[in-house]
Amino acid sequence: MMYRSTTLGAATSFSQHLSALASPSGPVVVVVAVVAVVAVVAVVAVVAVVAVVAVVAAAAAAPSAAAPSAAAPPAATPPAPPALFASTPSSSRAAAAAVSPLHLPHRHHPPASPSPPAWGTFTAASPTDTIGQRALSTLASKLHPQLPLTPRESQQLLTLLTTSFRTHLDREHPVHVSEKNQTPAVHTLVGHEDYRSSRATSSSALASQHIHAVLSNPLFAVKPSRRRSQSAASHLLKDPMGWFLNEIATGDATLSKASMCLDMLDKRTAEQPPQLHDGKTHGAMIADWLRSSGLDASKEFLEMCIAKPHTKRPSDTFLSRLVSLLIAHGKKPLVWKWYTRSCCSGLQPAKALLFRKLLLKHMVHAEASRDIYRGIVLFRRAYEMIGKQSDKSYEQLRPAGQYLVQAVMSKPTNTIGRELYNSFRHSTQLWINSRWSQAVDSMLWLHHPTTASAAPGLRFIMDPAGAATYANAIPSQRRFIVQLILGIARQLLEEESYRDAQTVMAFAKQHFPDLVLSNLSTEQQPVADRLSKKVERERRREERNLELLDSLVLT
Repeated sequence: MMYRSTTLGAATSFSQHLSALASPSGPVVVVVAVVAVVAVVAVVAVVAVVAVVAVVAAAAAAPSAAAPSAAAPPAATPPAPPALFASTPSSSRAAAAAVSPLHLPHRHHPPASPSPPAWGTFTAASPTDTIGQRALSTLASKLHPQLPLTPRESQQLLTLLTTSFRTHLDREHPVHVSEKNQTPAVHTLVGHEDYRSSRATSSSALASQHIHAVLSNPLFAVKPSRRRSQSAASHLLKDPMGWFLNEIATGDATLSKASMCLDMLDKRTAEQPPQLHDGKTHGAMIADWLRSSGLDASKEFLEMCIAKPHTKRPSDTFLSRLVSLLIAHGKKPLVWKWYTRSCCSGLQPAKALLFRKLLLKHMVHAEASRDIYRGIVLFRRAYEMIGKQSDKSYEQLRPAGQYLVQAVMSKPTNTIGRELYNSFRHSTQLWINSRWSQAVDSMLWLHHPTTASAAPGLRFIMDPAGAATYANAIPSQRRFIVQLILGIARQLLEEESYRDAQTVMAFAKQHFPDLVLSNLSTEQQPVADRLSKKVERERRREERNLELLDSLVLT
């Protein structure tokens, strides 16, 4: 009744002021009337708020008054939300603070300090308190609508959300300490070797790379072209990479089709330089497809990599073409990832070891074909990585090491540093577990970049348990021994050790007559002829010296 009488009184006063508008002092009265109306509206709003608060307080007090005098068990305290997602006090930004996980500065409506409870202190929030707070929050949002964010606040919100996301990502998926500290070994002699790590320094960077890889995947980024089936062959011959990208876009790409694409790219590389597709190389696009599809970790991929070639050329394989393309186009970190990771489940250990052998061999071949220095550097890195493992399986270095020995025999080694070359030479005793390592070491001494020597090879020939034991060995070993003997003889001629050179050639004719006398290569035949002439010339000179000495004695 009190609220009703107050409202009627305000209305009566408002009508009296309206009647005064007709008087001569009309404008002044109008201003006074407007001020009075505003005052009445403010009073009514305050009275309404007080009434609502009183009703809520009465509703909260009713259950507590009806409760028995015995102490009831306290209500379970709900778990507090994390500090990052805590809500702000009721204000004009209450709704935004409740949705956003971060706090933003408030404009025009600073948060009011909470008033003390009228009925004592509560240790736990009751359901009634929650209902009351919700009602007050709804009323406040109606009286003071949420204001739109300014551009500056929007930028702050975006920055804070990005920081919060990265913080949560680093906490949920932290980068392991061993991964941060695991950096490739860098040698002082390596001046132009790329040792980029295959791991990112932050999980947020990994997430960014993953999102970029997904968005740039041809499955989403390339619109498939509608071609008839009979034009697929011509498309493959004309543009192998474009054909394969179209297969990816339609979801029909497979490892077999990737092998066909690599085959055509390998044939076209000799004819014309590779072309870029959307600024990316062929190797980068194939690497992105293998990684995003997960096929590079599948059993099918490993089985395809260790399959025997259909021809006698070792380079005519899927793995050889793939590794050569990836290394040539700057995707060496991905290849190292394949070499260092644990193989997929279900693959036999023998096949896993074979995969590592072939992978390292093709990596070394791809580098050494451009520069033998880079090939030995890559081999040394693999050698050091195996040395840090508990199971030191140096056997997987053998195919790559054998290829490097052949490369050393056929290419100049003056670009290789002494320390790097000696480290490779010493490693032969680990990946060659037999006396054959002595033959390989003797060959490497002949091609040493700074101190070439025939002494180790000469000792190997003079040893009864050395070169003579390979007279009936397999053809590849017998040919290697003959090449070693001719190389030793050539080095002895340069050192003017003619007697030792004659001894070496006599050993070759005695134990390997079929290779030395009838099957000498075009490079080795002149060496043998020159050696025979020099030995004969030396013999004649010694005979003349003896005749001269005899004549001097007689006189």
